[in-house]
Amino acid sequence: MTIVINSMRHVKGEILFLIKIYILFICFQLKALSSLKKYGVGTCLSRVAASVYSIEILISIIIRRFIVVEGLYINTADLCPLPELVKLKYKYKVRIFLEESMSFGVLGEHGRGVTEHFGVNIDDIDLISANMENALASIGGFCCGRSFVIDHQRLSGQGYCFSASLPPMLASAAIEALNIMEEDPGVFRVLREKCKHVHKALQGTPGLKVAGEPLAPALHLLLENSTGSRTNDLKLLRAIVDYSLERQIALTLARYLDKEERFLPPPSIRVVVTVEQTQEEIEKAAQCIREAAVKILK
Repeated sequence: MTIVINSMRHVKGEILFLIKIYILFICFQLKALSSLKKYGVGTCLSRVAASVYSIEILISIIIRRFIVVEGLYINTADLCPLPELVKLKYKYKVRIFLEESMSFGVLGEHGRGVTEHFGVNIDDIDLISANMENALASIGGFCCGRSFVIDHQRLSGQGYCFSASLPPMLASAAIEALNIMEEDPGVFRVLREKCKHVHKALQGTPGLKVAGEPLAPALHLLLENSTGSRTNDLKLLRAIVDYSLERQIALTLARYLDKEERFLPPPSIRVVVTVEQTQEEIEKAAQCIREAAVKILK
């Protein structure tokens, strides 16, 4: 994956480098800040980061710089190039905020996420956050990082001060999920193999192309040739979803808030892989999708 910076924001003495496909809730968090200056850029991160130093307004003040990135992108199923970002972190004195809702409980030998997957020292990441609605099958989320960062968030974060606490039952469910992950790390190897199998099985589906890493548990199926109309593309993909549902295969269209997304992804079908799915179920689903594509996209 090429590191491309599509949004750079100067907010109250802070510079945020944002990848184009950053998820919606990060966008909402940034909207809450008063933006002093916006830059539209489309070049490699190293070149952009170097050019920051030539901007006169930034030379005379001390600025905190942040790279905000997802471990595994929910909108594209691409994998974050974390080792390259860590090099840039130390070269240009920036901090890395890593969002791991899709990669925690999936990547790495023990499911610890993209840092374990790449063998990156977790101390190189300043803040890691993830929700507990995916791999942990609960609700809520968590943040982890250096003690002074977390202490500051605990004392100053509005979400901590004003949000309701997680219900005890769901907190217990999340803890039990963590215990299962720790006691049986073999599930992550099984999941990775099933993800690779699904990715391979869907290759060559007539009229559709697979987007995402083979290790991603949530892949995207896009039209190979768009009709040129988002509405018509969605109708075709919806027909494939309905065809599959009639045959007991549950798929879903990737949903977005069209008016809120800063960069609206193309229409797609999201295919989710779980460790409990059998090989027979995976083969049945892949065959059903191929049949639907042949019938609907002919």
